[in-house]
Amino acid sequence: MKMEESAAEKESTGAAIRYGDDDQKASLEAKEMSVVDDMINGGDLSSSSTDILVKPMEGINGSGPPPFLTKTFEMVEDPETDLIVSWSIHRNSFIGFKKIDSDRWEFANEGFQGGKKHLLKNIKRKNRYNSSNINTELEAEIGILKKNQSELKMEIVKLKQKNDESNDKLEAEIGILKKNQSELKMEIVKLKQKNDESNDKLSVFEDRIRFVERRQQQMLNFLVKLVKFPILFQQLMKKKQVEKKELDEGEFSRKKRRLLETQVTKSLLELMGTDQTVTKSLNEPMETDRRGTKNLPEPIGRVTKNLPGPM
Repeated sequence: MKMEESAAEKESTGAAIRYGDDDQKASLEAKEMSVVDDMINGGDLSSSSTDILVKPMEGINGSGPPPFLTKTFEMVEDPETDLIVSWSIHRNSFIGFKKIDSDRWEFANEGFQGGKKHLLKNIKRKNRYNSSNINTELEAEIGILKKNQSELKMEIVKLKQKNDESNDKLEAEIGILKKNQSELKMEIVKLKQKNDESNDKLSVFEDRIRFVERRQQQMLNFLVKLVKFPILFQQLMKKKQVEKKELDEGEFSRKKRRLLETQVTKSLLELMGTDQTVTKSLNEPMETDRRGTKNLPEPIGRVTKNLPGPM
């Protein structure tokens, strides 16, 4: 166990107070002052003092131990100070100053052993803020930070690649969806056109059905009138014979045929003047369906064209 210089200096000054009485303190201080005075003035030294102070320090030409360690070692070596501080039984530790055991004031260091003064040079002061240690620690920290930075960069690159791949997939899917949407829009437009055409055809069929129903009703009303007025049937038969004759005679009889049709129509109107339905259907204006086809009721002459002649 290595000793710190500052703690040892404080303990050395207060060791006499903690572990000795006033007489021992006074005798120790007197002895130290005497030795220092003899060294300065060149006076005679006692045998014990000469052995301690006059003997040259080992390794004085090199980097020897600090004076504090030397003085402490000599103090522990001095048998006169055993009441204050002394070696242990095995002389590898001393008792006093600072304890290494909770129950005993004993201190030890590998370079501080009894009779082995040359080991003092191995005791070095601890330097908590050694620049080399600090640099080493900083370099280690910097190495760790660089390693972490490299790992983070690699992780960022991987995430970026994954993000790019995801974006490419999303763009491809969006492109497919847009294409499908365009096709669906075109299909909807075609379906609307077909629906409009179907609606137009349906409207035309409805108009034709209504027209056929109206014609049927007109025919039915006309037949009812023929049954009520037999003379009208005779006139119609006579008209048919005239038409056949005109067809045989040619162009000359066409004007006469038209005149006859007009007369027959007037007579029919006179006979059926009370039936407003037939009169209205005979005189209703021309109708036009959605296709522009003109539909109008046929004249009575054309309606009766296909009637059988008199038996």
